[in-house]
Amino acid sequence: MMAITLIYLFVFFHVCFFFVSSSLSDFSILDYNFDSDPFKADYSPPSPPPPSPPPHPPSLTCHELQGIGSLNTTCQLNYNLNFTRDVYLEGTGNLFILQGVLLSCHVPSCSLTINITGNLELKANAKILAGSVYIVAGNASFISGSVINVTGLAGDPPEQSTGTPKEYQGGGGGHGGRGASCVMDNKKLPEDVWGGDTYSWKSLEQPFSYGSKGQSTNKEDNYGGNGGGKIWLDVKDIFDACGTLLADGGDAGIKGGGGSGGSIYIKSKKMIGGGKISASGGNGFAGGGGGRVSVEVFSRHDDSEFFVHAHTGHMYQASYEDQWETW
Repeated sequence: MMAITLIYLFVFFHVCFFFVSSSLSDFSILDYNFDSDPFKADYSPPSPPPPSPPPHPPSLTCHELQGIGSLNTTCQLNYNLNFTRDVYLEGTGNLFILQGVLLSCHVPSCSLTINITGNLELKANAKILAGSVYIVAGNASFISGSVINVTGLAGDPPEQSTGTPKEYQGGGGGHGGRGASCVMDNKKLPEDVWGGDTYSWKSLEQPFSYGSKGQSTNKEDNYGGNGGGKIWLDVKDIFDACGTLLADGGDAGIKGGGGSGGSIYIKSKKMIGGGKISASGGNGFAGGGGGRVSVEVFSRHDDSEFFVHAHTGHMYQASYEDQWETW
């Protein structure tokens, strides 16, 4: 059972209409400023207003992060930081997370929000670990070896969703795809024996929902894997994506279903590089369903290849070959 990778590519055209009410005698071709003609090839439409970040605490300063500089000029982080609550970083400058530095919050649903006007850079082997990572930046560069990882750190899925199976049969959690079930029931049709359901169909183009927990094989013990978290990247100009983005569901072992994959959304004017993107279900007694991945870019002028994975997790002790979609 495989969840479908959802990749949306949008191309936007800007059309301007000009309306005049003066008489034709008021105008002369000699007075026309051709340099300001909006229909010339080098015209760029105005940028839309930036989206409002989700609710957040007050911004920390570069000093509070034990960094060098300022978030309104350039802030360099060269120490590992472990948070226990939501974190918000805002500034009009640049943020550089230096080589090997880890920013982490292991609390499920813990959010790290970065709202930077300038450049965001994750150097080689730099890592961000949290339940939700929300980034708005002018430009972003994720060097090879860098990772944003929200695997198995989901908060609660949307209300009224049924991503976690009701029966204690070790079914996988559902999200973008249904969770798997490895229980045989002679009284039901094969298609009626499933793990968790899919949900969040109204936000396919801009997914931002947590994955769901897999179910345990008994009521007394909580063996199910946790759902995957969510990643949102809104880069105004160029996104150099050579790192890895992970929003996989958590593994469960042989006594519980794997958690379903979370959500990854990327929006950028131009995307280059060749990284990996995964929102796959976790492994377990039955695999979790895949999550959702949406990529919205305005241009790709190089020969980059991105590897996208949002498949259902696998049953332990089963033989399988991992599959990646190339985009």
